[in-house]
Amino acid sequence: MVSKKIRKAGEEIREFRLKFRITQDALAEKIGINPRSIRWWESGKINPHPIFWERFVKIKNNYERRMTNKEAKVASTKKKGGN
Repeated sequence: MVSKKIRKAGEEIREFRLKFRITQDALAEKIGINPRSIRWWESGKINPHPIFWERFVKIKNNYERRMTNKEAKVASTKKKGGN
């Protein structure tokens, strides 16, 4: 039986990848692991090692920060343009 904690980590990783359209291979490369590990995490077979989880969280936060900055710039541009 797969624990809820492992499943939740895998779900979070998958949701992040889909949201930002990142392949398992590309995310694995950014984290510095074998793509098979991403597949195992997402399927709930294993939980990420804390070192790799920390790397994932940093990458995720970086992407989300960039997205927030882009959204703020778009909103600012629309206000200036009157749209």
